[in-house]
Amino acid sequence: MGSWAPMLYIDDRFTDASLGRCQFKNFNLRSLEEAWGNPAALLTPRARSFAAFEDDFSVRAASSAFFEISGAARPATAVRIRDQSENLLPGIIQVWIVRVE
Repeated sequence: MGSWAPMLYIDDRFTDASLGRCQFKNFNLRSLEEAWGNPAALLTPRARSFAAFEDDFSVRAASSAFFEISGAARPATAVRIRDQSENLLPGIIQVWIVRVE
């Protein structure tokens, strides 16, 4: 599940060779996603800039949330992910960060 969730979003969106691990070699997920014909089913990330932001959201079991954080010419930047009480997330939660230039 941990590898599959980022592959759902990354596959066929980027051509960077370093993302080969996140591509379905013989399957075009993007064409399938478009064939569903339901905009609510698309894996659309929440777009954010590198400005400070907070998002409260729930992710049910075996599901995922996608964020696209972008900004030009940024210095080193940290992303902190916590629960509503500012505690670390439980060990069952996996977080993937994929950098694409």
